Amino acid sequence: MGNFAARSKWLILWVLFILALGVSAQTLDLARFPTVERVLAEPGDDVEHGATLKVLSECAQQAGPAGQALFGDYYNALNDIDFRLRNGDAAGYELFIERLQARLRADDFRAGVQARFGLGGAVPAAADEGDELERALRASIPYWIAALVVLLAASPLLVFLFDRRHLLPPARGGDWLPDELRTVRVLGRSYEVEACSGTVIEKESHVEASLHVHTSGRGSTVVGDQVSVTPTQTHAYTVTTRKDCLWMRDANGGECAWNFTNATLQARAGHRLSALTRPATDGQSDFLLAYNHTTRQLVSFDSLSRAHQPRRLLAWLGTTVLGAGMILFAMHAVVDTPDLRVPLPAMFQASNWSTPLILAGVLAAVSVPLSATLLRSLRSRLFLARVAPAFRKHFETRAGV
Repeated sequence: MGNFAARSKWLILWVLFILALGVSAQTLDLARFPTVERVLAEPGDDVEHGATLKVLSECAQQAGPAGQALFGDYYNALNDIDFRLRNGDAAGYELFIERLQARLRADDFRAGVQARFGLGGAVPAAADEGDELERALRASIPYWIAALVVLLAASPLLVFLFDRRHLLPPARGGDWLPDELRTVRVLGRSYEVEACSGTVIEKESHVEASLHVHTSGRGSTVVGDQVSVTPTQTHAYTVTTRKDCLWMRDANGGECAWNFTNATLQARAGHRLSALTRPATDGQSDFLLAYNHTTRQLVSFDSLSRAHQPRRLLAWLGTTVLGAGMILFAMHAVVDTPDLRVPLPAMFQASNWSTPLILAGVLAAVSVPLSATLLRSLRSRLFLARVAPAFRKHFETRAGV
């Protein structure tokens, strides 16, 4: 639990550091842009304010993702002016558009707005923007590939790192297990086990069948005077479950029931069995292995997968944040061109994280479960390949049950 808390603390601190870096970069690079309220409070009419907002929106758009929030503010304010005049006098609105376009065509006006607010640099033409963007997108392909590789590589690593833990609760008994076999350790997962044994005195088996019915169709379509009816389709399937109950008598003469579901264990009255169990959270026992001393059969159970199932939430969060960071780094290769230099810290400001987090979260929602399934499978295989033979050897060396 201590290691888990420490890892969680460092993950939270890392995320807060990135966000703080972004907020600092935003304050440094965007503070020179005026607010909409300041622009509207300056002397001038709607034409002057609208033209100023248009120039400021183009300058904010040049800043790439770092200026998208400001671009939206300026663009919405300009739309408000346009909407108000468009719904008023028609002749006055046409005059507004003509004066606005004439104002924006004046190079001295654009330069004056940029100089007044300290936004030096010319706004590139639209055709040049498209060419630059296309070249930048092509140049960024290696970065996107690197981001995808890191995202896929990070999922298994983070799933493993955030799931290195010891399962609780501890074993309740198993006094005849040697110390080296009381704790199972496989790929970062450890848990206590206990053993029980006895002789089968009676076996009860029954099969449960569940019928599942799914109905689809039954619709009608009217086209002109023609009515077509889709017939109802019914799909039914049966799921069968076999449940076995072995009544066991231990060496002290006590009796208990071992219950299995869809187990491959073969036993009948008189057979001697030993089993390896792990205490479950509901107070019961999960059977991991069972050994038939009479037939020398060793079988595993489905609860083995549950014992090796990794946690996924923290791994998903970590992969999402890391993937979003890599996506932002790839985006920097798109917007940072010789004509427009965008500082890398400006890409990591808080306002730029929403879309990359969504994209990375979707990718992580696919890669993390796959990585968790892979880790669970590797743990179970390693258990059967290295741990199970040690228990089999221990069971075989026991003289009695």
